[in-house]
Formats: sequence, structure tokens, C-alpha cells
Amino acid sequence: MELWLILTAFVAIVNSLEANGLTRERQARSIHSDHYSGFLHPRSPHLPSRIYGDSTCGERSGKLLKIVGGRVTVVESHPWIASIFWRRQSAQRSFLCGGSLISPCWVLTAAHCFPDGAKTKIHRLSIFLGKNAINETDYQREQKFLVEELIVHHRFDSGEGNFNNDIALLKIIDRDGKCAEESGSVRTVCLPPAHEMLPAGVSCEIAGYGKEREGIWHNSQYLREAKVKLLPQDVCTSQEYYGTMVSHNMFCAGSPDWSIDSCKGDSGGPLVCEVNNRHFLFGIVSWGEGCSREFRPGVYTRVTNYNHWIAKRLACPPSLQGPCIHRRSTPAMAHVNLHRWGISLRALCTCGEEQTLHIVEECPINRLEGVSVTLHAANQEATAWLEDFAFAK
Repeated sequence: MELWLILTAFVAIVNSLEANGLTRERQARSIHSDHYSGFLHPRSPHLPSRIYGDSTCGERSGKLLKIVGGRVTVVESHPWIASIFWRRQSAQRSFLCGGSLISPCWVLTAAHCFPDGAKTKIHRLSIFLGKNAINETDYQREQKFLVEELIVHHRFDSGEGNFNNDIALLKIIDRDGKCAEESGSVRTVCLPPAHEMLPAGVSCEIAGYGKEREGIWHNSQYLREAKVKLLPQDVCTSQEYYGTMVSHNMFCAGSPDWSIDSCKGDSGGPLVCEVNNRHFLFGIVSWGEGCSREFRPGVYTRVTNYNHWIAKRLACPPSLQGPCIHRRSTPAMAHVNLHRWGISLRALCTCGEEQTLHIVEECPINRLEGVSVTLHAANQEATAWLEDFAFAK
């Protein structure tokens, strides 16, 4: 009898330890909480409400809780998620990447989804919003679009294997020339303020159609979701984790027991954090070593480092892309003639904090200082003095 009581007590203790994740094996697989104090008890995130005003961005009508360790969800819980498909020569359509709807006409995704960059044949791309399953069509929920324009970050670098500046924009349009229409299953996500950083330990959500675990060849047919915690940057860049492979344009997120992660097929998808009952796009699924491996959390593009880049592309016409000139002064839209040098430049628009001029003709010099120019705008003519005029490479 005494032996039975002793054995019963022993089993109860072991089960208790396992349930609470305190066995030696579990401890070895856990993120070291002694690396930082904010992981277990983070501050509640807060952002000023003025940044989204009257917009419905980041709101969702439903809530169910490349996702490893996640669960199947419904698109109403992630109405901003986009699925990007590629049409093969055989006309067969295959899932390519995820994305996030940031405005009715624009989807934000990862640059590495398009290895050919600007040479990508965009007529083979199609974008779906409101999609619950990649192999099924729901005509009541889904909206389908063509890609009118693809903008890959000009400094995207995959040479080191870490995908620095892993960000791209897709301009979407349907066959009637319209953009996305808001519904219960389609809605934009909010963009956080530039350079905003949430404290380590904050729980955020990832969603996607990627592989459910490493080693299988097929993606998840259904949309899946999971919660991950933000890691401190000094932990993510430590030698035990990724070291110098993680740049300031990236951050890491995962679960303390390594059971949850984004995986192949989730690329380009959103990492959103809820603040003031709104969902903000803080990360883009970018890369990682395997899926759910110890000390190898998912790495995400830090969206807040690209607010200006995004705003400039959304506000300006496509012809602005390419070699540009940047200057400190910001006159109105104009056609600029530098008669003194025989150079013709065209100012297409004022974007963000600086005036950008698209180069129409090749210029034999790299710098112009103190040049008087005449601005020919609509129904007006003005003269401006450019104190600092420099060509951007």
C-alpha cells in the first residue's frame, strides 16, 4: 500500500513537471528567459489613435485562434491576407506567396518571392483576397485581381542568404479596372508609425498557407494562424541565434518552446500585432533556418523601416521608378529645364519628405550646385535656386 502511494505521488509529480514545461528536455528547448526580463511580462503596446483616424484598417469581423504548430482559421480573422498565385506555361496555377492588403489597390509582400525582380512576368501573377483554402474557390468571399505593377525594393539583397530589404509591392486591379472592395473577409491592415518598435515579449499573430511542418512537400490547403512572441534584437543577433545575419531591417519572433513558427510557403505573409483593438502590420514573413528549430526563430522584415519607401511608391506614378535625383527643396509639380547644362529633367510628383526628379536624358556630371532653373507648372512659372542638387545612384 505504501509503495503504491509512493508510486502514485511520483507519477503525479512527473506529470506536473511535464505539463508545466519544466523537464530538463523542455528547458533545453526553451528560449532563455534570463536573456531578457521583458519576454514574460511585456508592457502593453499602445499607439496614438490619430494614426488611423476614421479608417477601418486592422479591424476584423471574426476571431478564431507558414504556420507550424498553428491551427486552421477563417479568413474573417485575417481579412487583410492575400494569396499570390503563379500561372505556369501549362496554364496550371500554383500558390506562390502570401501578402497583406495595405490599401485597396496595393499588396505588401516579400521581395524574395520574385527571384527575377523587375523582370518578373507579372501577367502570370494573380492575387486572391478573402481566400480560406488555396485549392477551393468561394465566390461569396473571394476577390480576384491581376497585377498591374510589381515594385521590388531596389536594395533587396539575397547574396548573403539573409534577404536584406526583403519587401515588395504589388498593385492589383480586376478586369473591370477596380481595386479591392471592403467586406467581412476583405479589409486593409494598418501600418504602424515609422520606426515604431514594440517591447520584447508582445504576442503577435502570423497567418498563411505554408507547410504545417518541416519535411513535408505540400503546403497547408487551408489558412492557418498562430501566436508568436517578439524577441529582443540583441537575442536575435547573438551568436547562439543568427548573429550578424540579422540586420536592423529584420526582427525575430517565435514561441518559448520552439513549437510555433512560420515555414516555407508562408513567405510574404503578415505578422500583425494588436494595439488599441486594431491590427498593425509589423512584419513580413521573410526567412529562417528550417521550421521550429531550436534557437532558429522566424525572421521577419521590419515594416516600420520602410514607411517612407511604401508611401513614396503608393503616391507616385510608375514612371518615377528608376534612376532619380533627390534635392532638399520641394517646389510644386513641374517640368524643369536646365538650359545651362543642356539637361532635361521632369518632376513627376512630390513624395514624402523630398522632391524626386526622374532623369529623362543622360547627364554627363554627377553634381550641380547653385544652378538657377525655371519651373513650368500648370498655369504658372517660377524660378528656384537649387543649393544642393545631387544624383542618387
